Amino acid sequence: MAVLEILSTRGDGSAYPSYNLGRGEVTIGRDHGNTIKVDDTQASRTHAKITLTPLGYLLADCHSANGTWVGERPIVEHVLKDGDVFRIGQILIRFLEAETKATVVAPLPAVPFGAPEAQFRSAVTEPPPAPARAAAAVCPACGMALSPGVRFCNRCGLALQGPVAFPPPPAIHYAQAPAPRPRTAPKKMGKGCACAIIAVLIVLFFFGVLCLAFAAYYFGLLEA
Repeated sequence: MAVLEILSTRGDGSAYPSYNLGRGEVTIGRDHGNTIKVDDTQASRTHAKITLTPLGYLLADCHSANGTWVGERPIVEHVLKDGDVFRIGQILIRFLEAETKATVVAPLPAVPFGAPEAQFRSAVTEPPPAPARAAAAVCPACGMALSPGVRFCNRCGLALQGPVAFPPPPAIHYAQAPAPRPRTAPKKMGKGCACAIIAVLIVLFFFGVLCLAFAAYYFGLLEA
């Protein structure tokens, strides 16, 4: 069974109780008729609702004035995952799946903001998950990898000091294409070659004239 943990406190400083999610619809807002009533003037009367679908528990905004936020992103509908923290007005609520919550061996130690993930992996008794990006920042409270630009941790709801920023990716250097070969001008014909061609043409001309004269003489003898 899934559980909703309200991380914020009431107006008088008391804590909200946890709510078990069943198969029925759960409404959240500041009106007394909601399943979960929150004491926040920025929340609408019926701000959001959670219903069980074949994909899981679906969080839907009920046309609220200030919107429903998951992390730093306003949503209309969002399928909740274990550890998601969503905000209604100024109230932070964390969604936990009971089965996932029971399999946690030990909490991750607190590490400085932006420390490499390898510093706290040794405290986990289960096999480590697939490594995230090397430059990923982590939450100093729960050790969850943070996305760029977020101001709240999606797992524990901790407010961060400024949006998370990652260093720019390394520059990619592309190989330069080889320089084109210079085009050479065609070689000009020398004077010697031109004279030789003219001489050959003259010889062929006279040879043709000689052949015609011989043919005329031969056919003239035949007629005689």
